[in-house]
Amino acid sequence: MYRAGIALYITLEGKMFGHIVLKPEIGRSPVYDNVYNKQDSTQVFTCAHCGERISLNVVECAGRKSRDPETVVEPDHGAEIRQHFGILEKSLANGWPRLSTVACAKCDCQYLVYVAAFEPRNGWQQLVLQGITELLPSSPSLQPTASGRD
Repeated sequence: MYRAGIALYITLEGKMFGHIVLKPEIGRSPVYDNVYNKQDSTQVFTCAHCGERISLNVVECAGRKSRDPETVVEPDHGAEIRQHFGILEKSLANGWPRLSTVACAKCDCQYLVYVAAFEPRNGWQQLVLQGITELLPSSPSLQPTASGRD
């Protein structure tokens, strides 16, 4: 479970990111491994605005509903998203960056979720939850990808 601690809030006009719930980190362990540790893929964090618990299924966030940095919001914001999360070509976990959005069921605050999808061998998938950041209301059009309802 991830909890919002001291939050960074960017209020500059034209910016798309607000509270940072989880910052990317090299060496973070997978939260899901479909071969060696078939644990529950649900992660929970607290909405930075209203305190509601938001559940997200990491497998869904990295699966068919996920997108790459250039398509999770309007296409011309891919570079800004890559810079925010520190994504070069591959993700920090040497896998592919998969992004999705999730909304708070209580206040409708939108969050951008970054999952590193790594496939060490065919059929073996490891998912690392690398980032959760609030998308400000002034952000570009969102492409809904996941439900955050508990």
